[in-house]
Amino acid sequence: MPARFGPGIPSVPPIGPSTLDADVYRDPQRYELERIRVLNRSWQIICRSSQIANPGDFHAWSGNGENIVITRRQDGGLAGFHNVCQHRGARIVPESGTGARRFTCRWHNWAYDIEGRVTGVPDRPDFDRETLNGLRSPAVELDEWGG
Repeated sequence: MPARFGPGIPSVPPIGPSTLDADVYRDPQRYELERIRVLNRSWQIICRSSQIANPGDFHAWSGNGENIVITRRQDGGLAGFHNVCQHRGARIVPESGTGARRFTCRWHNWAYDIEGRVTGVPDRPDFDRETLNGLRSPAVELDEWGG
């Protein structure tokens, strides 16, 4: 008769050490699946608050197949958006920095405020007004934790 820990709870043999196949760590298809199902659905540590301490400070981050910009707003809060120009898909912000009031894509000079909203489009009359109305680089959910 098997030993029991309590009413109806049988004792089971302990689980011993095990090994994982090396492909768990190096298979690109497995990583892509993990990136989509786990990493991009969970919180990521992007930077320390001290790296974006003042209004206009910003941090450009790349990881898990994503490119993100985090900025310190004038009210002291944070804003974050995907670092991709809505015109042709180029990166808007090439690297982290301080004191920004806006960002300008280096390809075709589309301008963005520090929250990722499109604020300037060269040759604006050439574009459909409705398409440009409210256009922004997609925002990301973020929070500041522990300073």
